[in-house]
Amino acid sequence: MIWVAYRSQRAQLFVLGGLLLIGGTLLALLHFSQAAYIGSDALLERCVGLSRYPLECMPPVNVFQDRYYDLMKAAELVLIAVPALIGVFAAAPLFSRELEHGTHVLSLTQSVSRSRWLLTKTAVSALPAVVVVSVLSWSTRGSIGSVGNAGPDNEGVFSFIAHDNSGVLPAVYVIFAVALGVFAGVATKHAVGAMAITLAGFALSRWLVVELLRQPMANAVAGREGGRYYSTLMSPEHFWPMQLIESVLFLVVAGLLLAGAVRLLSDRVS
Repeated sequence: MIWVAYRSQRAQLFVLGGLLLIGGTLLALLHFSQAAYIGSDALLERCVGLSRYPLECMPPVNVFQDRYYDLMKAAELVLIAVPALIGVFAAAPLFSRELEHGTHVLSLTQSVSRSRWLLTKTAVSALPAVVVVSVLSWSTRGSIGSVGNAGPDNEGVFSFIAHDNSGVLPAVYVIFAVALGVFAGVATKHAVGAMAITLAGFALSRWLVVELLRQPMANAVAGREGGRYYSTLMSPEHFWPMQLIESVLFLVVAGLLLAGAVRLLSDRVS
């Protein structure tokens, strides 16, 4: 069953491999270019390691930021969109296309249960995506973190993009996006509709968590209430508790979506 699932998803796996190769190469080029530029200026090299910049550091840091800041922000923005793209273009068509064209009949006549068929194909789709996104996340954060406050990290570890691209959250978002795409595909039996639902559902879910839930989570983790923005409450020791709470939330919803997809496959698909 695993071999059959792999064979049917070879194109997706090749695309993921290409994403890892191209993304990893671009991030490496960015990192080594930054390192070479910093190494060529002794004052900038000293300033980058400081948590607060004295006045003499501002000119070389500003020149460095003019050259590299937008590139680092672009890398962060691309990375934050990758889980959604995986859900839309890989997970949503995974079952909807087979159900739409009737090719699922052959698979369901084999000596495997419907739940095993769904979960195996989902795992073969999700696990490589999790690995690729985790590696790209680690590479991005490593490259940006190496320049200290001269890069986007000056916005704080709990800024929207930095927090969402750090720790285990990128992998969790991939699992959620895949589960959402699978559920939408089984529910609609139509690839285009499933892709639209996945994109809208993923974007809405992320927005709801950031805008409505993170502040209460921050209040609970920090043990006090703060202003409008949760990041003002946070200190470094709160990083993993915040990651854990949000990860559990998305993983529970992902599990419910997969359970719902299995139920729909059993009840509605012949």
